[in-house]
Amino acid sequence: MIDTTIDTATVPSRPRRGGRVAHLRLYLSAGIIAMFVLVAVLGPVFYEFDPVTTDVAARLLPPLSSVDGTSYPLGTDPLGRDLLGQIIYGARISLGVAAGTVLGGLVVGAVIGIISGYFGGRLDSFIMRLADIQLAVPPILLAILMVAVLGPGIQTLIVALAITRWVFFARVSRSSVLVARERPFVEAARVSGLSHRQIMMSHIARFTVSPLLVVATMQIGLVILAEAALSFLGLGASAQEPSWGLIIANGRGVLLEAWWISTLPGVALSLLVVSVAVFGDELRDRLQPDLRLDD
Repeated sequence: MIDTTIDTATVPSRPRRGGRVAHLRLYLSAGIIAMFVLVAVLGPVFYEFDPVTTDVAARLLPPLSSVDGTSYPLGTDPLGRDLLGQIIYGARISLGVAAGTVLGGLVVGAVIGIISGYFGGRLDSFIMRLADIQLAVPPILLAILMVAVLGPGIQTLIVALAITRWVFFARVSRSSVLVARERPFVEAARVSGLSHRQIMMSHIARFTVSPLLVVATMQIGLVILAEAALSFLGLGASAQEPSWGLIIANGRGVLLEAWWISTLPGVALSLLVVSVAVFGDELRDRLQPDLRLDD
């Protein structure tokens, strides 16, 4: 009888198709995100800009212009303000709002999701029905309502957007807890007399880190878009805080004669959001390979 078994140790594993492309996508997107972060953090230090100061004599200058020895690499807006300075400061506002919103939604949503999934029962049903009700309302409409009631401003914008995002983190963390709470070591921890808080902190919470990290990365791009949309409508940053959405709104009236005012911050916004989306997609493939779709 011929032995047809195969020694798997001698068979080389086939690499996943598109492996090099995936690595390139990951590193390229991470590099672009890092560039925007550096610009937001260090840009205002090396490039002086006052968003309140205007210069009517320098209004609507095209890129690579200069007036009285002052250079404007990306041109000026209808009030004569330097567009490059506005884009640099706008990056700080967009990334700051995204970081504050995602962090707030992550903390609140993770805690609620862990408690809901661990205890189950009526508490879980109530929280999930509340989450379903909120999901029935588009997040951008809910954010517009809250900002309209509370008033515009960066702090209000962060709170409003965080309230619209907690539900995503809560549902993801709850799903992870439902699987983790049935593990044998969790039962052993209950038998050993550990409190519910100790079990959730020491044995349950670590199962939620990976999926929450993936969701947080993907939510950053959505929050940046939401912040830009609200600022475009006049419900976000004030005129003294040049957000990308506000810059685009300032240029819509002179789009034909001064295309750069709306186009350049729009390109920066698109590049950052796409990079975050690609990075989140690649991060999901590595942290949650069971959800990966092969090329």
